[in-house]
Amino acid sequence: MRRGVERCYASLVTDFIRDFDGRQYFSVWRREYPAAAVETALRYGINALELAHVTTENRNFYDVLSDWKFVEHFRVLDFEKRPLDKVHELTRLRTLYLEDNCACACDPRVFPHLVKLIVEWYESRYLCLSHPALQNLCIYEFKPKEPISIDLPQLEKLSVFGTNIVSLAAWDGCSNLKRIRITRARKFTDLASLRNFPQLEDVWLQETPLVTEFEILNELPNLKIARLAEAGRLPQDATFRPDIQVYR
Repeated sequence: MRRGVERCYASLVTDFIRDFDGRQYFSVWRREYPAAAVETALRYGINALELAHVTTENRNFYDVLSDWKFVEHFRVLDFEKRPLDKVHELTRLRTLYLEDNCACACDPRVFPHLVKLIVEWYESRYLCLSHPALQNLCIYEFKPKEPISIDLPQLEKLSVFGTNIVSLAAWDGCSNLKRIRITRARKFTDLASLRNFPQLEDVWLQETPLVTEFEILNELPNLKIARLAEAGRLPQDATFRPDIQVYR
């Protein structure tokens, strides 16, 4: 009997545990959620959960999250718009991915230990711009319709993919920022707003066709890397400080 149980757990490990983002996740991807999921994760010391387009007709499927209060890392992808309010019970989270899901307003402040947030933008997610400890924020399709208020005093890394912003002036309270990546920002012009981030070490601009004032990068005292291969109108004769490594 015990041998059969061990084979069952071994099968679940093979089928459902995968490496992602530097750690092992219990991952249910486009298949049914296994009954022994929680037991398997606890047995093998897995504290990360990934639920991606889980095969189920249950509109309240995410009630299962009440059994995962021990996880520190959670990723969800879901086109089905199932209610995800139960995510707020995972108060031990340090990493949260909310992708392909518009059914969760999400107030990250209920996760006191959260340091990394990857989120697809919806108008219900303005609260994602406020957290006392968040260090790493990545936002997809960031096109806010209302004025934004940002309170992220510990933020060190900001990545924005697909946005209508023209400036980073609204982020001026994030004085600890060290890395910024702006991609697919076709209206972005205000490179001068980077002066608000004196700790900045790494700037990555990609598909920002209206950017022109690249000389401003020389004014950033701690800048070490500038990735500008698809940044915009970078003159061939543009010069940069010798201590800045530039990728054109």
